[in-house]
Amino acid sequence: MIPAERQAAIEDYLRKEGFAQVEELSRLLDVSSITIRRDLDLLEKNGLVERSHGGARFRSFLHREALYEEKGRSRPEEKAAIGKRIALLVQPGETIFINSGSTTRYVAAALRDRKDIRIITNNITILQEIGSGNGPEVMLPGGIYRPQSQCLVGEETLEFLRRVFVDRAIIGTDGLSLENGLTSPVSQEAAVTRTMVEQCQGEVIVAADSSKMGRISHFKTVELGRIDLVVTDGKLDPPLRAGLDKVGVRIETVQNT
Repeated sequence: MIPAERQAAIEDYLRKEGFAQVEELSRLLDVSSITIRRDLDLLEKNGLVERSHGGARFRSFLHREALYEEKGRSRPEEKAAIGKRIALLVQPGETIFINSGSTTRYVAAALRDRKDIRIITNNITILQEIGSGNGPEVMLPGGIYRPQSQCLVGEETLEFLRRVFVDRAIIGTDGLSLENGLTSPVSQEAAVTRTMVEQCQGEVIVAADSSKMGRISHFKTVELGRIDLVVTDGKLDPPLRAGLDKVGVRIETVQNT
């Protein structure tokens, strides 16, 4: 097998499996570990894989923004479990940010009976989750409505958020990678999330199922170093977990409800 064929085989295998150890690829292709590492270096240079300790994962690039309805149909059990776990972390009397996204909607659903907190959000769907007003106080900024993600964005939104300081920020993301941090396919939403993180005086929590892990998109939101905790499902691969731990990000995994 010539190098180009071997590298294509590695790319195909990582695309299917998500992650592989060097030794695993060495046995599969019957070549030395040194050869595999050289192949992975080249694939990483070409932007096709992301190296981690002892192996590599396929670099999934999110080119297109998924419609909210698509996101809502994806992994509902995992998102519900993530939402319930994060809701337990919110303390009485707190004012919190929650950004746009289908996973953060599940967080709001788990908080619907909490009369002792205030939620500030650009996520319109949270109003549907909170219901009749017997739960948290909810504050919405002004801004431009994006029907694709059912949220508010724009300079008016950012201006409002910059005047607020919160105890905790709970943010969803389209992509999380060790190399690029949190990313989004929409620059306006990335700006809103970034501002929420900047204005947070306490813990920043990422709510993301494992399909978001190792994935990147066009616009940077925040560096991993600004994140305190990631709550995800049990399918987080060990090298990514180790990488998050190395930069000081705590990880909690949950089981489906």
